[in-house]
Amino acid sequence: MKFLILGSLFLFSAHSATLDCNSLVNCIEKISEITKKNHYLLEDIKDTKFKPIKFEGDSQKIDNLFSLTLYRHGFTRIPFEDGLVIYSTRDVRYEPTELLSVDEFKSIPKNYDYKLVNYKLKNKLVSKQIIRSLRPFMSRYGRVINSEHSGFLTLQDTGVNIERMLKLIDIYDVPYSDEERKRFEDDSKHHRKLELIRAKNTSAKRHD
Repeated sequence: MKFLILGSLFLFSAHSATLDCNSLVNCIEKISEITKKNHYLLEDIKDTKFKPIKFEGDSQKIDNLFSLTLYRHGFTRIPFEDGLVIYSTRDVRYEPTELLSVDEFKSIPKNYDYKLVNYKLKNKLVSKQIIRSLRPFMSRYGRVINSEHSGFLTLQDTGVNIERMLKLIDIYDVPYSDEERKRFEDDSKHHRKLELIRAKNTSAKRHD
């Protein structure tokens, strides 16, 4: 992995500042100074012109606004050793995004950097329904995967979007009553029978 180092090693400071820039490289150099975080740019990513931006506030606010700016221009940040690497968002699924805990919603960063979260469902029988319900709310390169056996959902999306989806999951993920569980199991058996019938019919047509 080759990258350009834009920024140095700093000590954290929460001072008020201004981010005033108009290109990817220019913004990265300045955000590194303001947030006291090293930023690295992959050599194969070309500098991108931005509409001139000017953000004012404390370092955390500016960092969140810069994360949004990167997102809108097709980039995201992933932690790497002592800093953050800038990646094209379309490649994020191939990179080791940060794995977060969801013990509390507060642990999810409220920015547009892509993160990875594992969520343990209280009712794993509703995993497929939850996935169908979440997909309209996901970002372009977000994704959700379920493990029916373990009852885990794995979400990869921006911090802001993951926080929103976790709140939706908390609404959808409720235990079944005995009656609902039986109805679900009966519906699943019926669905499997229909799939077998369709498969047999398809096979028969191919041999006609």
